Amino acid sequence: MPEAYTVSKMLSSINEVMAPVATEVCGSVTLQRKTENGIMLNTSEKEIAYLDTKARVKHSAQQIANLDKPAKAQWVATQRMAGNDAFHRADYQHAADAYIQALTALDFGSTAQEKIACQQELQIPLTCNLAALLALDPNCVKALQQRAKAKAKLNKFEDARYASALVLPALTVSSQVVSRVR
Repeated sequence: MPEAYTVSKMLSSINEVMAPVATEVCGSVTLQRKTENGIMLNTSEKEIAYLDTKARVKHSAQQIANLDKPAKAQWVATQRMAGNDAFHRADYQHAADAYIQALTALDFGSTAQEKIACQQELQIPLTCNLAALLALDPNCVKALQQRAKAKAKLNKFEDARYASALVLPALTVSSQVVSRVR
């Protein structure tokens, strides 16, 4: 599968071609952006990384645009496995790229009902993970707050109210522990 043509690759290829004629005054080509007042500023590495990510997402979206749902699901699974393999090899950049490509192909539905159903489906693992965390630390304030939010999104308002009521006592316990440590 061809890779996305990113800003980093563009700058690298231009500098590679220009290397034989580069001078000390102008050793390489850099990307600049024009501000509202007309001043040209160098583009930061963070901005270039953002542009590269946008190019990769666009490239992935173009690749999967004409695939049907089963083919998209297979493509997502393939990208995810490639990301997992790269992660296990400690090749984190390639892992991140593969995961971004997989996320691009996820289908959250086209109608409002499909999107709501998808969101609720995604909330279930979140509440299960919170339950596991709270089993380890029942006074974890952040987990209690997240559980209350997740329950509210699932329209389980009584459960959300109960989870919210547990936050204040957990905060009290946490502050007592902190004061003892000091």
